[in-house]
Amino acid sequence: MPQTPDFSDVQTLLLEPEPSLRLVRSSLAAIGFRRIVKGDPATPDLATLELTAFDLILVHATTEETAGFELIQRIRNRRFRTNPFVCAMITTWEPKPALIARAGSAGADGVLAKPFSMTSIRDVVAKFVEQPRPWIAAPGYVGPDRRRDRGMGPDDPVVEVPNTLRMKATGQPVGDVAEQIDRAWEAVAVLRLDRTARVAGEILRRARAEPEADGTGEALLRLIGTMEEVAQRSGATDDPRTTRIAGEIAAILRDALRAPRRLASLLSACITLADLLGAVARTPRAAPAEAGAA
Repeated sequence: MPQTPDFSDVQTLLLEPEPSLRLVRSSLAAIGFRRIVKGDPATPDLATLELTAFDLILVHATTEETAGFELIQRIRNRRFRTNPFVCAMITTWEPKPALIARAGSAGADGVLAKPFSMTSIRDVVAKFVEQPRPWIAAPGYVGPDRRRDRGMGPDDPVVEVPNTLRMKATGQPVGDVAEQIDRAWEAVAVLRLDRTARVAGEILRRARAEPEADGTGEALLRLIGTMEEVAQRSGATDDPRTTRIAGEIAAILRDALRAPRRLASLLSACITLADLLGAVARTPRAAPAEAGAA
């Protein structure tokens, strides 16, 4: 018989408006949650996110507001020191398809429709405990893999990440969880960089083959933005070549869009750099002692 989850040690952050705060808090308390911190969904206390290792975050959102979605996206991209793999859910009174899609794009684990009961929230939380999701990483998204039919081939890999909610609820030791989080985040960052390089190579090769095709210019402009984001991304990789290569691709593409006659040759140079970026991502990192010896 499965062990009954014990939520008494789970750190929970509620970013709920006052009208629904009591409902959510009492529902969680009824199934054993004790360590609950409340905050304002419109202006969350970022210091709290920095200093507290939360295991579950519930964020209220509507179709008109963006703060909740943006907060989850920032957490997923590790813009705070908090756990990027924390179980994070959107709660809402209006679970419309557009809101659900937006929550998924932000990296939320799911959407919890109000009003809900003790039973419904228990069932949702139990899924995080019993069926933890791996993570996927792509140029525009890092977060839980919410696909029903997961592709597990070499071109569609996933990363198993620590689930502190599950660990605490089932009594697993969490002494080294910070190290587990760092290792998993490194794997996610490497996967994201590799996927970004692959996608960049595909876009560049299509543009070189069909420079006059509809959407080529827009695709290259978006790729410039992606490469600039890679160059600026904190913690993407310890290898300084990443910043240099991504920056060079962005700079060459800008030149290419201003000089159509040189487009083919400049795109070829970018393809070489994109392949190099992927090789950097896939290169095993040396241990500190080995790096120093080299």
